[in-house]
Amino acid sequence: MEWGDTYDVDIKQLPAIRRALGRLTKTNSHPVQNTRKNEIWVVLRTTDEQFKHIQFRYKTKLPKGAKCRIVTAKERHSTRQLICEA
Repeated sequence: MEWGDTYDVDIKQLPAIRRALGRLTKTNSHPVQNTRKNEIWVVLRTTDEQFKHIQFRYKTKLPKGAKCRIVTAKERHSTRQLICEA
């Protein structure tokens, strides 16, 4: 499935987006924004087929005691991933 545009939004804008476009669901994608600050992007998409090509993302911090953590793997280059416990 191809995705179109991704819009960076503030979490306070989500209710207005939901009213305009309907229900939003999280994707499995949580790109790491800043490892020092424990920040990740939460990516949302609409459930309405008409707007399925639109995604929204907002930045948030991982709370203390979260089931997920940011892991840095170093090989030829560094990669950062969000790892969650089941």
